[in-house]
Amino acid sequence: MTSKPIAIIGAGIAGLAAAVELGRAGLRALMIDRDRVPGGRMTSYRGDGWTVDTGCPFFRLSDHTLLQIIRRIGMGTETLALQDAVGRLTAEGKIERSAEGFGGNRVALRDGMISLFRRWEREVPFIGGVDVGAIRWSTSSHAFLLRDVRTGRVVREPKTFERLEAGGVVLAVPGPEARRISENSRVLAPLAPYLEHVRYMRALSAIFRIPRIDPGFYALAGEEGAPLAWMAFEERKVGGRTMGDSSVLLARPGQKLLEDVFAASDTDALERIYATCRRILPDLAAQPLESILVRWNHAVPVKDADVRIGRGGIPTEPLGLPIALAGDFTAGPRAEFAAQSGVAAAREILRRLKA
Repeated sequence: MTSKPIAIIGAGIAGLAAAVELGRAGLRALMIDRDRVPGGRMTSYRGDGWTVDTGCPFFRLSDHTLLQIIRRIGMGTETLALQDAVGRLTAEGKIERSAEGFGGNRVALRDGMISLFRRWEREVPFIGGVDVGAIRWSTSSHAFLLRDVRTGRVVREPKTFERLEAGGVVLAVPGPEARRISENSRVLAPLAPYLEHVRYMRALSAIFRIPRIDPGFYALAGEEGAPLAWMAFEERKVGGRTMGDSSVLLARPGQKLLEDVFAASDTDALERIYATCRRILPDLAAQPLESILVRWNHAVPVKDADVRIGRGGIPTEPLGLPIALAGDFTAGPRAEFAAQSGVAAAREILRRLKA
């Protein structure tokens, strides 16, 4: 084993799952992300008295890896069961309430997914605002060195300010980011032929604060071809405060609507998405009080170009170094799959350290 920390590049759900698994084995993990707050695409947006999740508005009770992380930090009582307050959007834009096999097993975190990462920050050291652009293996110190592309310097320990020598690395970033890092890292050369084929779809999430409405449900998810991939009403509070006379509606357009609005201005895209919501829910008679558009340049891998790289170690990597892969490009776009990939990567690190 090693006394050096394991550097986890990427502080999303895959990186967090890897950190939890490494901690259970007694190793020190250090999460590093180019954003200044953890969470990745599973972060939350907060306004005056409201919070909303754009990446993972709800998940399943069968998502055991994700639930284990939530419960391990003592947040099991902070989940909000959606129960039958869930419906399905058909391709024709009709609502099917409590569709069998769909409703009754969805849950969300009361204070948003960001609360999970904020709680874990107390357990796992986090370095934000560092954009790792290259990884180098030092044979002299038998450790990995990480380079920050923003400064051109080696990443340093947050407390001692000495250069960070990592006993292992978990690369837990989206496919395009992994490709960028691999192009500058000799140790990641075996990844090149795989990452060259990873392509990601664009995505939008629209957040609307609207005059208060009681829709009788919390969330809808769309079938393939539906005008909206999903929509959710957020009834949660921030710091115990209520939202007063307003509610929050979160909507992500389906593929056809996405193609129509992605190149549009924020104003036009928001107007068209909200108009689609109004067609599905006539109760949304009033104009929104506030609107926010979130653009993702990479979200769900394109099916016909999605090359799955096996979870864990780098394929054909000849030296057996303690470096492993995690994230949606190794496992799939669902939060549970990404969490599972983080666990698999941590176990691969442990296996290689013991070898």
